[in-house]
Amino acid sequence: MICMMMKNIKVITIFLVMALTTASLQVAMAQKKGNAQNAQTQRQNKPSTRSKPSNKQQNQSLKLPKRQTQKTKVTLPEPTKNSVLTGEAKSYFAPATAGDVEAQYNLGRCYYLGGYGVEENGAEAIKWLTKAADHDHCGAIYYLALCYQDGFGVDQSESAAKKHFNKAYNIAMSLAKQGDLMAMHVMGWTYDHGRGYVEENNSVAVEWYSKAANAGFAPAQFDLGVCYEEGEGVARNMEKAYLWYRKAAEQGDSDAQLSLGICYEFGEGVDKDLYLASKWYAKAAEQGNAAAQCNLGDLYYDGEGVSQSYNQAVNWYRKAAEQGYDEAQNCLGYCYEEGHGVSKNMVLAYGWYKKAAEQGHDVAQTNLGLCYWNGSGVKKNTKKAIEWWQEAARQGNEDARQFLEEEGLSW
Repeated sequence: MICMMMKNIKVITIFLVMALTTASLQVAMAQKKGNAQNAQTQRQNKPSTRSKPSNKQQNQSLKLPKRQTQKTKVTLPEPTKNSVLTGEAKSYFAPATAGDVEAQYNLGRCYYLGGYGVEENGAEAIKWLTKAADHDHCGAIYYLALCYQDGFGVDQSESAAKKHFNKAYNIAMSLAKQGDLMAMHVMGWTYDHGRGYVEENNSVAVEWYSKAANAGFAPAQFDLGVCYEEGEGVARNMEKAYLWYRKAAEQGDSDAQLSLGICYEFGEGVDKDLYLASKWYAKAAEQGNAAAQCNLGDLYYDGEGVSQSYNQAVNWYRKAAEQGYDEAQNCLGYCYEEGHGVSKNMVLAYGWYKKAAEQGHDVAQTNLGLCYWNGSGVKKNTKKAIEWWQEAARQGNEDARQFLEEEGLSW
């Protein structure tokens, strides 16, 4: 269950100016959809967060890009190396290396999730989580179970996953009775998702989250906010969700800062205030939160709550894109195509679209198809264009479906 409030999608309408065989495409940016129902639906596509690690897929929001021309070998900007940590992940490295168990757990969590100052890396996640788990850190054991469940950095094994989930639960239960806040939080996770021999029970999860949250544990405050936002285990109440997000955000929790920014951007649980949205996004972005970096880039791109600046938009898109955030990769490709904040370069636009498309981003898949169809930034290849449009169309992308229909093709 991905549990993060979702930023509304900036939709770009792609349309044909002439027949596709000779087409040059113009894409116009539409306004963000503003109704709360749509926002709630879209926010289901946000990436996983550290406090709700049940899904690690980063299947983010959409934003349609644009086009241009140039032909050379594809060379992308040098991405952030896994060894070069930034933001939240960087803050954990020194103490983790010195043997701090909590820092080892948090660094492993960052590598598992990606987007907190480092890209996903299974081997590094296993390495640091194992170090913490060797000291019976229940959170680290829980994440190791997720690694076994996902086959992330280790061979997939349901039996090993169940074994670790049960061990995490047993240790957490013992420590929670002694007042350990992290253990209470892990108990909440376990009941929230029904792990090991524990059946899912959202009401019990809320009870555990509440115990830790009322004692001031920021990650549990964030998760409790999510429960109120999604109406899981409690009646949906955005005002209470906002209040718990704020409590966690003020303690520096980047996920909560992101969620608080979204509350302010769309007026959910609090009056709409784009300036405050930008401030909270910035706090999370500075910690390396990729989703917040992308959202902040959106505000700079449109001049909402901040002075309009394509240069700043590109700056934040790039930071998120280099962490593997597909939405930002798509946006960065858009900027290279239009020459917004960077020199126009269709080769780099193609390269960033490709990175996002390979992660399943349907808008990027549509744009990548256009690159192949028109020979923009890459050698013309109608077969690959059709294949990418079909991938996007199967995900419901209407532009891709339109292109295929005009060619008399199905998906």
